[in-house]
Order: sequence, then structure tokens, then C-alpha cells
Amino acid sequence: MPTDCQFTLSHSTTRPVRSWGAMRLAFILASFSLPGLWISSSADNTFENSIRPILAEKCIRCHGGVHKKAGLSFLTPTSAQGELPSGARAIVPGDSASSEIIRRIRATDPDDRMPPDEPLMPGEIQGIERWIQDGADWPTHWSFLPVQAGDRHKLVNGKMSAIDSFIRHRLNQLEWTPSPEAPREVLIRRLYLDIIGLLPSPEEVQAFVVDPSPHAYESLVDKLLASPHFGERWGRHWLDQARYADSDGYEKDGARPAAWRYRDWVIRAINEDLPMNDFTRWQMAGDILHDLAPPSQKNPEMLVASAFHRQTLFNTEGGVDPEEDRTKRIIDRVNTTGTIWLGLTVGCAQCHDHPYDPISQKDFYSLFAFFNNDVERNEKVPLDGDAHGSAVVSTPVMGLATQDAWKPTHLFHRGDFLQPDIELGPLAPGFPAAIHSLESGAGTPWNRAQLADWLVAPENPLPRRVLVNAIWEKLFGRGLVSTADDWGVRGEQPSHPQLLDWLAQEFLHSGWSRKHMIRLIVSSQSYRQSAHHRPEYEAHDPMNIHIFRQNRRRLEAEIISDVHLDVAGVLDRRVGGPSVFPPLASDVAAQSYANNFRWTTSQGGLQFRRGMYTFFKRTAPHPNLMVFDCPDSNATSSFRMVSNTPLQALTTLHNEVFVDAARHFGIRLAHYARDKGQVDTLDFAFQSALSRPVDAGEELPVMMNLLDQSYQIFRQLPDMAEQFSGATGDQAIHAAAWSMVARTLLNLDEFIHRN
Repeated sequence: MPTDCQFTLSHSTTRPVRSWGAMRLAFILASFSLPGLWISSSADNTFENSIRPILAEKCIRCHGGVHKKAGLSFLTPTSAQGELPSGARAIVPGDSASSEIIRRIRATDPDDRMPPDEPLMPGEIQGIERWIQDGADWPTHWSFLPVQAGDRHKLVNGKMSAIDSFIRHRLNQLEWTPSPEAPREVLIRRLYLDIIGLLPSPEEVQAFVVDPSPHAYESLVDKLLASPHFGERWGRHWLDQARYADSDGYEKDGARPAAWRYRDWVIRAINEDLPMNDFTRWQMAGDILHDLAPPSQKNPEMLVASAFHRQTLFNTEGGVDPEEDRTKRIIDRVNTTGTIWLGLTVGCAQCHDHPYDPISQKDFYSLFAFFNNDVERNEKVPLDGDAHGSAVVSTPVMGLATQDAWKPTHLFHRGDFLQPDIELGPLAPGFPAAIHSLESGAGTPWNRAQLADWLVAPENPLPRRVLVNAIWEKLFGRGLVSTADDWGVRGEQPSHPQLLDWLAQEFLHSGWSRKHMIRLIVSSQSYRQSAHHRPEYEAHDPMNIHIFRQNRRRLEAEIISDVHLDVAGVLDRRVGGPSVFPPLASDVAAQSYANNFRWTTSQGGLQFRRGMYTFFKRTAPHPNLMVFDCPDSNATSSFRMVSNTPLQALTTLHNEVFVDAARHFGIRLAHYARDKGQVDTLDFAFQSALSRPVDAGEELPVMMNLLDQSYQIFRQLPDMAEQFSGATGDQAIHAAAWSMVARTLLNLDEFIHRN
């Protein structure tokens, strides 16, 4: 029996735990053995590849945004090359002999040498010396440079997409070959799971496998992008970033009965392919845009979209300082905005200048000022085409305070809201100049609408790159920039920089269409590659940086639940609506503050809804979600970590939700076997769960033996068969025996992975 078809108590790891140091080491080691790993758009890569990493790792912790010992900072060329209080200059371009940094890194006296704890290697010292002597060129960090406009219609021999041309160019340099296209049954399963998060039926697989049309693949992609389940699948990705939950958090963790209205809006907006620039504007400032629009153009969905900012934690405990909690919510909004659209750790500048990136503490509080005069309000917002609109009172939305109630924004000393820097004076809303500037207009002070315009301005180099990289990561399991939430100097360089910028340009020209970008990527030969391992290459490129194959990935927590219910034939496929309560262990269900919340299992089929509709209580999330690494919703999450624990296999084997799914699947198989027989039914079971036929040589005999043993056991224990299946007599024995087959299939490593 193939390895993937053996029951295992350990689901394989599909993504290594993130460690910046480990990834940096792997990247550096790979660069020694793989020519052309980093191909920059800049002619000179010396600083980016050799000098900046040394400054970031060895120097900036003492001479950066937090500490400026001896008045020296290596954050910018101006600060590094200026005259110090001692009269010396750390870096004198073109004159290494006069540069204080060279004297210090070459010093033998431990009291004089820099860095003091770990001296630089001789090669590092020589590299810095040559760099200074050559003029100390200090280019802008690559992510802050303008997106490079390339040929949008670049083809190779008229047969290869632009995506493939960039990737194949790199592989050709290495004299490597791409992996062959995956078999059709693998491709259809991959597309279904990636685009809508559900399994194809055996009939759909068979129809696609035998379809002779040269456009069969493209037609399938279009069909899936048009599915209402597309918005659910990709909406869940966005909800990770929006830190969506159905409760407030903190000790009381009260329920938010109308939180699902925002989730429904996200699903609708993605299904309708609302352009990502409008998707951004509506969430950043939908309330403002709605209030400013003429009556004929007011769209209540803009108000619901502004609930993006209402996804913060809210502390309702006794004795809480309301201003402190309000400040925390604003800081969370700044940090979330910075992570999602800029890919930067702007929160590091809350208490001091950013340790590594050119973002000052003043920049942070200038962003803070955009949110400082917001009010949180609840309104009844009926929506066209929303069957639930009339049932809701109040929907959480945002609003602006009246101008006479505006609060001045001050920089907080060490990030303490009780220590505003009054001497510095109030700060106006503004943007980090190192990223992109936006001219201020006359009239009223800026608000979130201008912040949204700044984020989606074509001149802003980061948001388009960050957003297309997020799409790529969901389809390949690894972004072109692997550090999805850190595009600063401590983050990773892009594996294919020209491809990244080409995609960012295409995103703009497509009208910021998410569907267009997904269609473009999944139609590439690179996406359609087999995920089989290539030992001849993996010794040199274990992270598959060069994309010589597809990446095998474990499904996310919600999708694992979905495919179990789907193959069982009980999944409720209705789209949208209030959150539901699937079965939950009584001790977890009882967790609440002063009995202020009760988890009552949903009935009438609602317990079989998709995992994304499970009520998410921040202090007690459903264990089936958390065991498979669902984010805790306390902060934005750009990607999901993937762990590998025995508890995951034990959960799918013993948890009530998964056992019940196996039981329903077994009942399906028992009914099917009445007309088709055991062999055909086993093949149907494999087709349903794994989208492929059973292997007649190895798998079929093993499964037949399992089925025979199950029949023997349940014929001897008919009461157990009836108790498990809910049927009586022979029907109970058939259902219970086939349920053992179902449990085995649904606990295969292959079932919860996407190849």
C-alpha cells in the first residue's frame, strides 16, 4: 500500500515553522550553491546582498531606531554618514581609511572593537571596506522602490505565459527542468480545494478526465471562480487578516450577535469581484464614503464594510479605563493596516523609532491620527438581496466624530497613553515618507478616506506587491516573498523580483481584480506542475524557492471540517448567515464569564455548515479549529502556521464531528453497495474521498480485508452496530462495517492534504 494511503497518527508537516534566522541562513547557503538566486532590478546588489544584512544583524540593535549609541544610527545613509558628537564620521564615502566604522570593526581591543560581543568575520570586514571605498552606495530598500513596469504581454515563443517565462528563465539558468503537469484527477482536486475549498464529486472528476476539449481546464477554472463558494473560500483568507471573531475578547468575552454581517459582506464582495482598491476603500472608510455620497449613490454595504475596524478586541471588564481601551483599539487598527497593506511591522514604532526600518515614532502617531477621531456606532443596515437584513438591529459600523469634538493626537512617550508629548505639539494625519508621499489638500484635516487613497495609489510601491504576494501564497503555499508580514530590511528578498512586479502591474491593469489574478496564476504551467518530490534538486533547494514543482499542503482547519462533511453527504452548502454551533465538548462549552454565554449545539442541519461559520469565541475557540492551527483572531494573521502533532490525527479519529462524518459516509457507502457490490463501492469511496480510483494491486486487497473483518466483528456485536449506525438489524451491520472503511479513508494523510 503506498505510504500516503497508510493510516498514520502523524500528519506530515507542509510548512516549516517560521524562523527569520533559519530562513536567512537557508537563503544564504542556497545562494552559494545556486547562481542567480536573487536577480535584482538594480545594477549593483552589493549593499542589498552583503552590507545591509550585516548592518541589520550586527549593528542596528545598538545603532538603530531604538538605541543610537554615540549618536550613531545605521537606519539611513544620512544618519550613518553624518558627523557624530565626537567629530568623527562612521562612513565617509570613497574614503574607508577615514571612516570610523572601519577602525572600530578592525580594532583588537575588546573595549574599542565593534560589535563588542561578536567580531565580524574577515570577509565581512573586507566587504564593508570595499563598499565604502567604492562610494558607499546605499540604495533604497527594494520594497520601497517603485514597481518596475515590464512587458505585460511577455511570451516565450508564443506558447508560454509571462508567469512561466520568469520561472523557467531561472530554472534554465540552473539547467533544471520543471516538473511535468500533474494528472487530471490531481488538477481538478487541486483547483476545487484552492478555489472553493470543497471536493469534486466522482462524476465531476470523471467528466474532466475524459473531456477532450483543449479549453477544459480554463472552463473549469471559470466555473469555480463563478461559484458562490469562491467567496467563502477566499473570504476566509481575508477574515484571517481582518482578525474576525464573534466575541469581544478579554475576560468577559461577550458575544457579538451581528458580527456575521461583516463576514457576509466579505463573501459577497469577493464573489462579485469588487476591485481590491474599492475593497480597500470601503473597509478603510466606507462610512465616510457613504456619508459624502449623494443620496442616489449611497450604498449601505459601505457602512457594513467599515466594520473591518470593529474587529478589534473590546474590553468590558469592570474598572477598565475607557481611554486606555480606546487607545488600544486604535493602535490595533494602525498595526493591522500596516501589516495587511504594507507588509510592515509598523507596531515596532509605537514606543520608539522602528529598530530596523525607516519608520519613525512620529510616523506611527501620524498614522494613529487617522483613527483618533473615529466613533464606533451601531446601525440597522438592511441590504439589498440580504435575506437576513430585516432580522438584524444593530450592525457595528464606523463613523467620524463631529469636528468640535475632535481630539488632538500626540506622540506617546514610550507608547504610554498617559504620557503624551505635549511639547512636540499635536500631530496631523500623515504617511511614512520613506514609503510614498501624498500631497495635502486644502480644507478639513485628512481622515481615513485619504488614508485609503494613499494605500491604493498607483505610486505606492507596497500594497499591490503585498496583495498579489498573498494570492500567490494561497496557491503555492509559499509567497514570492516568504516573510508575508515583514517586507522591511529584516524580511526576505523576493525569490522572483521581476515576476512579483509584473504581477503587481498586471493587478493594476486588470482593475485590481482578485479573480483575474487567481485565473492568471492557476492557468500557468508552473501552478499545474506535479507536487512529487525531486530529490535531485531538493538537496540544493529544499524550500522549492525556484518553483521546480508544486507544493503539497495540508488543508486549513475549516476546510478539513468541510471536506469531512462534504464526503459524508451532509454538508449544508447555503452561503452566508449567522454563526452556528457544531458539537463541542461540554467542558469547553461551559467556559464563560459568570455564565454570560452558553454554547448550545445547533440543530436542523445547521451543525453541518461550513467551518467558516462556526461561532468563534476568542477565549474558547472550537478545539477542532485550533488543533489545526486556526489563528486566534486576537491580531491580524497574514498566513497560517502549520504544525504537526499526534493530537491532530487523534482528533480526526476520535472527535465527535469527524466520527459522525465517517458514520454518514459509511451509510452512503452501504447504500451504494446494495446495487454496485463491494469492489465498485470501494472504488467509489476512493473517488469520493481522494478523487482517484483505488489501486487494485495493493489498496483493494487491504480494504477488502478490513471490510471483511469489520463485518465479522459487527455480526458478533449487533448491539454495537445499531448504537453506532442508528439503524437496526442487517442494515446496522452493513452501515457499521462500511463506516470502518470510511473512518480509515478519512484518516489518511492524503485526505487532508492538497497535492
